[in-house]
Amino acid sequence: GGGPMDSVDGLYFGVISADTIGAVNEVSVTCRVTAVDELGQESSEDIIYTYDGEAPVANFSCQPTQGEEGLEVTCTSQSTDNLDDELNHVWNAPGAEVFEDDGEIITLFYDNDGDYTVSLEVTDDAGNSAQTEEEIEVTPPPLEIIEESIVVRVNGDVSRLSDEVTVFPGDMVEIE
Repeated sequence: GGGPMDSVDGLYFGVISADTIGAVNEVSVTCRVTAVDELGQESSEDIIYTYDGEAPVANFSCQPTQGEEGLEVTCTSQSTDNLDDELNHVWNAPGAEVFEDDGEIITLFYDNDGDYTVSLEVTDDAGNSAQTEEEIEVTPPPLEIIEESIVVRVNGDVSRLSDEVTVFPGDMVEIE
């Protein structure tokens, strides 16, 4: 409700703020704007403003979260907003090559071993935002030694190579 608004050169303006209307989260205010021309013809339009003071909930999952170099990871947002606003998604994945980013789903490729962080920031229509992150672990592939007639000790166990021995990172290897 209220009376006429201030005007300057035919433009009418006023300020409606959360303080003015005593709004709490999710309160809607309808403002009716009516224009009257010099012939007395009227046209009205309702403008609905919903006060949104609550940040969205940022949430996503990645599959897989660990694997060997050359790892392809798909992360999917499950972020929500209290007013079901469309959310803007901004992904950050340092160290990854981005294959595809459609906003809610991103596909990443990790070529080198290491621990990586994927983060997601979501922002609703009111400008409220939230952020979350997930860790990705990329390991080097196991070492493969192919030789015959060599004695190999892996973690102290002696074996003679006949075809192939697989050694994993962290194993103690001695070759005679």
